[in-house]
Amino acid sequence: MVCYSKGLGAPLGSAVAGTAALVREARDIRRAFGGAMRQVGIVAAGALHGLRHHRDRLPEDHRRARRLAEAITEMPGLRVNPDEIETNIVIAELLAGPDRLKSFVDAVAAEGVLIIHFGGPSHFRAVTHLDADDDAIDRTIAALRRVAVGFASAAARP
Repeated sequence: MVCYSKGLGAPLGSAVAGTAALVREARDIRRAFGGAMRQVGIVAAGALHGLRHHRDRLPEDHRRARRLAEAITEMPGLRVNPDEIETNIVIAELLAGPDRLKSFVDAVAAEGVLIIHFGGPSHFRAVTHLDADDDAIDRTIAALRRVAVGFASAAARP
């Protein structure tokens, strides 16, 4: 399965490839969850544009995601394995625990960076994309560092 919106800049859309049976099953599941759009031409046009004009720059997103992950490894109270970052998605862990994750995500959002709770109870996700250049990654790293240091300082207080 591929998602056209994350790195390719399409407004939405995904594609699935596999056996005829797998594709039928995926289509049935999509319909069961309300995903039976009729006029999808504009969505397909966005996906085609992304494939034609943004595919070659995907390695930049992957490089930026790796850079972000490497920076996170140096931040107090956060954990990620940069060697596991193969695409433009970084999944990291807040070591302060699941009860602090919402506050952490909200504090990072207040800094102008959007991350979301993802996966495990203390995990969050950041995604690099065509609108996130090197300067945006620098700002993201700085924001995450400020918030992480604040959380680590608060945790250290008696």
